[in-house]
Amino acid sequence: MLQGKFEDKLAEIFNDPNKWICSELAAYALDEQPEYKDQGILKRPNATISPQELFEDSVIFEPWKDKEVTECSDGHTHR
Repeated sequence: MLQGKFEDKLAEIFNDPNKWICSELAAYALDEQPEYKDQGILKRPNATISPQELFEDSVIFEPWKDKEVTECSDGHTHR
């Protein structure tokens, strides 16, 4: 029934537009980009998104766990 509404309401009450908490700034910055605007986890209010939720969102960030590792000419490895 509440399905995140309680957390959203708390964030609304305690949110201070002059302060950024944890991943809120990262969520805000990503949400301001047209290609990410209101996509995936960014549909929720920025103040309610945890770092874990943000960086595990497969809509915003491409999953890398099972990607093949490649080595660049400079010796660095990439997924």
